[in-house]
Amino acid sequence: MDTSTRKLWQGSATGTWKQSPEDFYVEELWEPENPGKGEHVLLHIEKSGQNSDWVARQIARFAGVRDFDVGLHGLKDRHAVTRQWMSVYLGKRPEPDWEKLEVEGTRLLLVSRTTKKLRRGEHRGNRFRIVVRDIQGDRERIEEQLKVIAAEGFPNYFGPQRFGHDGYNLGQADRWFKGEGKPKKKAQRGLYLSAARSYLFNRVLEARLVQGNWNQLVDGDEPVNIVSANPQLEKTVPSGPMLGGAEFLSGNAGDIEREAVQGYESWLTGLHDEGVRTARRAMVANADQMSWQWEKDHLEISFDLGSGCFASVLLDQCFDLN
Repeated sequence: MDTSTRKLWQGSATGTWKQSPEDFYVEELWEPENPGKGEHVLLHIEKSGQNSDWVARQIARFAGVRDFDVGLHGLKDRHAVTRQWMSVYLGKRPEPDWEKLEVEGTRLLLVSRTTKKLRRGEHRGNRFRIVVRDIQGDRERIEEQLKVIAAEGFPNYFGPQRFGHDGYNLGQADRWFKGEGKPKKKAQRGLYLSAARSYLFNRVLEARLVQGNWNQLVDGDEPVNIVSANPQLEKTVPSGPMLGGAEFLSGNAGDIEREAVQGYESWLTGLHDEGVRTARRAMVANADQMSWQWEKDHLEISFDLGSGCFASVLLDQCFDLN
């Protein structure tokens, strides 16, 4: 299933990214409440070449707790150097010697305490530093595109990683909704439902981008604040549906939504039957603290994104990346 989306500009420059983990750096933006206090151990982890879920499971084994007792804000890219927080609920178990924690590809930066388990998406956002190498294209045009994104934001699409390798999660969701087999595991069902809703959102956002009103309110819109890592930023933008069934806005906005998801009636029925509730997501994402510098045909770009936004989507507006 094709998960590609229409870009802000056609005829992108080309480049290569993730040649090494050091070319893709991610750091969670989060400030603990009452640091040093609470019943949950708080770990600040740096990892490279490892999956966040796998690291969390290794920590659970080391601490002698259930996988469920380890909390984290989200999954970070495996092919990167990432810094993120994890919480561990020990209950009545004795606290292990964290200095003896050894997990391949990880480094323990800090041990503290916090009052509650960390949960997905509760952090402010993520800070990125990315190197794009071997760029071929018009440098002046790239500069202008980056300036536009820094000033106005970019389409808040879900990135292709949400859909699995070659859209596998979408294929499984489609089979399920067509009655060809419901996943037995709860985690799989959640993954496929999320992928389906994200894909339908992307279709609506793409339709708005084609019409040129993805960042402008139209009749019937439900406005929300722009997604940003900067909590002080206030800017009203259109929202798109995270569908839980055939629930659309009124007016022109609703007409666009209905037309964009036409042909996916079985998906809408399946989402409704699973009790999924329709929500709204901002169509525009802000890139805060954005800066970049060139070194020959390489570009190092830094920016902060709000929770749930994808760095790959920002870069995709300017580059076709290998």
